[in-house]
Amino acid sequence: MKMLDTLYFRGFCEVSRVCHIHPCQLMPDYRPSLTKSVIVYIGGGEYNEKITILQNKLFVIFYGSPTNMPTLTFVGTAQKYGTVNSATVIVESDYFVAANLIIKNSSSKPNGKRVGEQALALRVSGNKLALFNYRLIGFQDKLCDDRGNHFFKDFFIEDTVDFIFGSGKSLCLVMPPNL
Repeated sequence: MKMLDTLYFRGFCEVSRVCHIHPCQLMPDYRPSLTKSVIVYIGGGEYNEKITILQNKLFVIFYGSPTNMPTLTFVGTAQKYGTVNSATVIVESDYFVAANLIIKNSSSKPNGKRVGEQALALRVSGNKLALFNYRLIGFQDKLCDDRGNHFFKDFFIEDTVDFIFGSGKSLCLVMPPNL
């Protein structure tokens, strides 16, 4: 059996702690195949950008530092983007894997009076996705399990209302908190 070839990209933080993940700029050149994966190592810090992994980018892996979990954050609301596209991270591709991440939508707390206050942290639409040891943070609508089959393990959702919705079929394994 042939091992998968791997392309590596790294996130980095400037002195000002403004952090960048380069897959958005570099991955358009990546041509997916059944023998290559892309591993994006993401160091600790707060990365402020909207990230979309397009449907044609197969076998992408986001691996955050397990000792200093990075935060992927963006301010996106349903009023500006529509509910499903307000997510900080949108995964449309198949075979996506992520581990050790905090995904946050930094929109302000909804007051219940404004239209379009929903603000997703994560939307998954690809098939055969797996996420391990992650947190979703925000106020309203955190995870759009849009379509496809997904596996979620060891996760935590911090929200006030409407945590998970969508038509996906998922298996969720949550570790009980240490009491």
